[in-house]
Amino acid sequence: MSDAPEDRTPGSDPGSSESFSGTPVGGIHVAQAQVEQETVVPLVRAQAPDPLVGRMIGGKYRVEAQIGTGAMGSVYRALQISLEKRIALKILHSHLRSDGNFVERFHREAKAASRLDHPNIVRVIDFGEDTSDDPVMNGRLFIAMELLEGRDLFQVIQDDFPLPRERTIEIMRQTLAAVASAHDVGIIHRDLKPENVMISVRTNDDGEAIDFIKVCDFGIAKMTERDASDEESRKLSVHGLLVGTPEYMSPEQARGEKLDPRSDVYALGVVLYQMLVGRVPFEGTQPLDVALRHLADDPQPPRERVPDADATLEIVCLTAMSKARDKRYQSAREMRAVLRAALEGRPLSSASVNETGVFPSIPPMYTPPPPAMSDPRPSGGMSAAPDSLRISPEPLGRATSKATPLSTETDLLTPPPRPG
Repeated sequence: MSDAPEDRTPGSDPGSSESFSGTPVGGIHVAQAQVEQETVVPLVRAQAPDPLVGRMIGGKYRVEAQIGTGAMGSVYRALQISLEKRIALKILHSHLRSDGNFVERFHREAKAASRLDHPNIVRVIDFGEDTSDDPVMNGRLFIAMELLEGRDLFQVIQDDFPLPRERTIEIMRQTLAAVASAHDVGIIHRDLKPENVMISVRTNDDGEAIDFIKVCDFGIAKMTERDASDEESRKLSVHGLLVGTPEYMSPEQARGEKLDPRSDVYALGVVLYQMLVGRVPFEGTQPLDVALRHLADDPQPPRERVPDADATLEIVCLTAMSKARDKRYQSAREMRAVLRAALEGRPLSSASVNETGVFPSIPPMYTPPPPAMSDPRPSGGMSAAPDSLRISPEPLGRATSKATPLSTETDLLTPPPRPG
């Protein structure tokens, strides 16, 4: 079996954020998936002249070029006139200004990101609405951010797979540091995936080139209930609305349950799995297929798919992906400490959250079984799924581009009983 990264297929796009809403029918939610994709990195290159290019917005920024676009807005390189500094501008699509949900989500992204102050999180500079007399720009909402250069983690996996063990750990540790910082101020990301992890190359004090991580796109971040603004989060989650990307969605997020930081831990377990294998653990032709696999199936151990995958990192990612929250790492900081132990060659059980002086109770680690010698397990899971949930495995292959967002109807999200 090849160990090349995944070849994305329609309906199985880890780059898209799915919004599911609907009402229960026969115990299963019948939902319409509204696919939204957005990030601060290039997604789709503009093919025609953009009417915003060359114009001023907010009285401070001159739009220079479009560098990406998504369902919610477009991202531009812009010049901050007063400082002669180039920045990134995310500008909400004009046709969405009358949609209260999109406007609210845009406000939430700016508010969430502005509360975060960590070197591994993209920095928000400004947020506002253009009030000029320019009929093209007037009323447009924008978020000004630092301009990121480099590749996102998805591109890195495609270009550099297989990733060295030490590099995998360092990328994950920086990502976990950013997520832990967000959790510290009551923010759950809810859409962690390789496309939202930007990697640039910097030079350290010894003149060595190193990866530097920035976590971005807090567009669907949730404020925890200790924050008065959690009421805004509830408004976006009424009537069974779920937001996230199915390939990285925790079981509790797929069920529409109340989330806590361990949901982000689960998503980062999936990201680590993808770094080890080159593709996500669960795939399907429809978002429902993927979501139900997170609920009903156990992930196939990485070393069964890529025999050279690191055994210790396999334990870490499968522990983070435990179905039950209390069996995962209980925080991003705890998972980061475990990865430090792995990097230093210490037993994982010796890890401690030394940044805070708290010594956690490490959850029971997943112990992978010996490689199967006879009948192979169903693709994507250790336990067989019902026939209605089985997905024909696709051959591993190198993706050449990021998939296009889809719109589809799905049934969501109560799984059938697990096979006995």
